[in-house]
Amino acid sequence: MTYLKYPKEIRKTIYTTNPLERFIKEVKRRTKVIEVFPDPEACSKVVYLVAQEMNEKYGRRAVLEFSSVKGDLLHIRRGKYGPVEADSQELCTVSYTQTS
Repeated sequence: MTYLKYPKEIRKTIYTTNPLERFIKEVKRRTKVIEVFPDPEACSKVVYLVAQEMNEKYGRRAVLEFSSVKGDLLHIRRGKYGPVEADSQELCTVSYTQTS
């Protein structure tokens, strides 16, 4: 129910888990054909490459009504994590990878 805290215009977009489910399904499909990985890094590389492919695919999709609620989302983000860096484009791109 957390999605209800976000602006009404984008709730439908963030409510669905389809991109995440698709990512997991694609990782399973790619790793299933490889019977044995030589080391953990090999498996990580497959997951990384699937994530890169999905970033390219989903990164081009536009979220309807996003421009009208971008200010609200920045306000929510600042409340949770502090100010956004000047060169940061966190809310402008879709990303399925996690940086450490």
